[in-house]
Amino acid sequence: MTANAMSGDRQRCLEAGMDDYLSKPVSREQLENCLQRWLLHDAPVDKQAVSIDPSIDELIAAAPAAAPAGNRPALIQSNFPVLDHVMLDELHQIAGEETARIIALFLEDAPRLIAQLEKASTVADLETMREAAHTLKSSSANVGAMALSAAAKRIELGARAQRLERPAVSVALIIAEYARARVGLLGYMAQLPRAGAKAGADADHSSSLVSR
Repeated sequence: MTANAMSGDRQRCLEAGMDDYLSKPVSREQLENCLQRWLLHDAPVDKQAVSIDPSIDELIAAAPAAAPAGNRPALIQSNFPVLDHVMLDELHQIAGEETARIIALFLEDAPRLIAQLEKASTVADLETMREAAHTLKSSSANVGAMALSAAAKRIELGARAQRLERPAVSVALIIAEYARARVGLLGYMAQLPRAGAKAGADADHSSSLVSR
């Protein structure tokens, strides 16, 4: 199980001797299917026939790129949902009462990563941007914030390839998507059992970026 979802990563893992490959974010159904393949059958599995859902890279490739408009960044309209409620419900099924705390920790940590991206974008520090974007991509996907995850993935790929044009524009998109995700996640937490109320209140004051 890995966050490496670049083209060819799966094949390299299998050629190195791994039995299977799952790229994050991993849904409950994907994990169950993978476990069933290996735990419920004695017959060897043809590794070339193992079916893996398309990586997020293929979806991002089909999304429109950000473009400037005058002196203000033109933020793209994401092809991804602000929140994937199916993924959130699966998280709740697995984590139970811990779901609110997991979301609150994300809302507390994400502004720190966004601040790192903002600072690094002013000096075109692509390596720092890549690292922060990679972490944000995975953590946001874990709580179903798919549009934010896609925006972070876009920065990660561009920084890794040393071809990230207009870093500030990309970070502006991250900030906008985080604001939308935060509103949605706080709304979702409000529908959880009252055990999540305090976590939601704490997350609401986690960072000055929250109010953007």
